[in-house]
Amino acid sequence: MIKKDFKKRKIPFLLLISFFCTVLSLSCEEANPLDDISTDWTVRGTAEFKGTPVSNVKLAAFFVENLEQFDSSAIFASNVVDLSVNLTFLLNINANELPANTGDTIDLIMWEDDNNDNIYDTGENYQYTEPQASCPVFDDAVKNCFFYSKTEDIELGVDVGWNIDLGNLISYSVEEINMNDALITNWYTW
Repeated sequence: MIKKDFKKRKIPFLLLISFFCTVLSLSCEEANPLDDISTDWTVRGTAEFKGTPVSNVKLAAFFVENLEQFDSSAIFASNVVDLSVNLTFLLNINANELPANTGDTIDLIMWEDDNNDNIYDTGENYQYTEPQASCPVFDDAVKNCFFYSKTEDIELGVDVGWNIDLGNLISYSVEEINMNDALITNWYTW
């Protein structure tokens, strides 16, 4: 009688054990660190020109793959700010749809928008931007940029995801730094 009873309950018992094992295995899966990275952030500040630009100077953030040189194939990663109207800016950077890999950057670029269409066109005069002295956001960076990493380097302050370069081999995750009051300028005299 006991054997018969056990056989009747064997299948439901095994199904129950199987269900609990499945739930347990799903709860033990490792979290993907790329799921929690910031893909949008804001930079506020003031720009200053070295020299006198011709006209229609615009500022935007551009996605540049694998440390390549900026050109017209770079992808907009923010709104466009017209610096010929006002030197204060607010850039809303959105990296959500970007095909980011380690070594990719988002660079802040100024350009003279000859046809005033808010698009960088081949042949328009452009410049990378750099921090002014005592910039509280970009500090001693060579250029104002953000870089992407799929790995962490604790010694250099590199987190998985988008990081801000502060120069002198120092960086922080875009989540860890206040990006208000940036003071930026163009690399060379217009």
